Amino acid sequence: RPSLAEAATQLARGPYHRIVIQPHLLFAGRLVERVRQEADRMRRLRPELEWAVAQPLGPDRLVAEAMADLCRRALGAAGG
Repeated sequence: RPSLAEAATQLARGPYHRIVIQPHLLFAGRLVERVRQEADRMRRLRPELEWAVAQPLGPDRLVAEAMADLCRRALGAAGG
């Protein structure tokens, strides 16, 4: 699968004028900062395009419930 840099470069070659990067992370931190740094790099390389970084998904009750359900299923499948 492509890295973020590879995916951003591919998107920059497309017919897009605005590219929004959505970090599918549950919290802010080092990885989100790397995403922002990549967007800054692409802004310098392709200033004619609009580059935006959305907020990470963040804590959400429904996401937490879905993750807990996956854990319960995995434990059930493992006999735990």
